[in-house]
Amino acid sequence: MPLNLSFLESCSEKVQNKIGRIIEEGELEAYLKDLYPENNNISTDKALFTYAQVIRKKYMKKAPPAHKVVFDESDDHVYNALGDNINDLILSDNGHKIKNVIRISSVYKSAPAELFHMVLVHELAHLKERDHSKSFYRLCQHMDDDYDQHEFDLRLFLISKGY
Repeated sequence: MPLNLSFLESCSEKVQNKIGRIIEEGELEAYLKDLYPENNNISTDKALFTYAQVIRKKYMKKAPPAHKVVFDESDDHVYNALGDNINDLILSDNGHKIKNVIRISSVYKSAPAELFHMVLVHELAHLKERDHSKSFYRLCQHMDDDYDQHEFDLRLFLISKGY
């Protein structure tokens, strides 16, 4: 079966070949485990919301709040984006109008802690910067010093999970 390296399309052929060899040798999960030995321990919507609030308050005091941060059980966001950030008014479970809803794919529940943090940082940055602009990526770097490396390694994590 041919390898699906679509998450690495923007990488050089040299990088794609190196990762391809690691995958063919069955070493991708071990490679990631060596880089990121600590697994994420956030698995509930409540814990996710609390974690997001801590990050937002630490790095983005003037940004609008996220009113709801939840895991999404569908795989739609894995292929199209890291998560989803809705800025429209919607009704909550109890009928109140809310906005700034962040949905994180549940596939990231099993991600290493640093990669999970990177996904959440990415979505929180959209509270302040809607587009993937230079200022957006500067904000991501501010909240995660190794953002670029974590973004690359997240792509490897998704490949290791069969996406």
